[in-house]
Amino acid sequence: MNNNFSKILLVTFLSIIVSCQKNNKEIDNNYSLKSKIKYAKGFDIINENGSKKLIIKTAYQNSNNVFKYIIRNKQNKKTITTNGTVISTPIRKIVVTSTTHIPMVELLNEETSIVGFPYSKYISSKKTRKLIEENKIIEIGKESSLNTEILLNLQPELVVGYSVSSADKSLTTIKKAGINVIYNGDWLEETPLGRAEWIKFFGVLFDKEKEADSIFNSIEKNYLNAKKLLYQQKANLLFCPVQL
Repeated sequence: MNNNFSKILLVTFLSIIVSCQKNNKEIDNNYSLKSKIKYAKGFDIINENGSKKLIIKTAYQNSNNVFKYIIRNKQNKKTITTNGTVISTPIRKIVVTSTTHIPMVELLNEETSIVGFPYSKYISSKKTRKLIEENKIIEIGKESSLNTEILLNLQPELVVGYSVSSADKSLTTIKKAGINVIYNGDWLEETPLGRAEWIKFFGVLFDKEKEADSIFNSIEKNYLNAKKLLYQQKANLLFCPVQL
């Protein structure tokens, strides 16, 4: 192989790599432009062609499945044709299954929408505990062993599930019975703001996206200000001259 041919081959190979990288970058940029999520890695909210999609990218540890849901407002009477799962909002009767869900639901003032929770003794919030004591939130078993009979009798519009490593069998049974189930993987986020941003997940479900965005923006601002202040204090400690 002569030198000229080698050079041509090398240039061609590099141009293919650059082209692939450019195309991938364009795809990523297009996707990020549609996304409303800044920090969380486990879910996305996409508005596309007049359709709103809630995408769960990390339902549980080591999950390779991506779950997509079409969000449809109950007041929208237009016929919708889709092979995907449709969730009608706002949700009025919901079952949540993790204590991490409770604060976000409360921040949106939707705790009265909760009709069932597993192992409710773990809940410490005064507002939600009051609802439990008034029998407005029903015990539905343990987080790893839901009482499907009680849960089905509650007739929730949606069950927000939680699982550590695989699809929960109880939730699979509930889904087969015709009740929508959606996994929430907020606990898998690696950053505080990533976890906090899951309030937007509930914002979509309760048709309170503006409220959720406002709450998160406030959390983000306070967190970044506190982080900046902490760095400044560390810097002052490091560079402050020692007086003898």
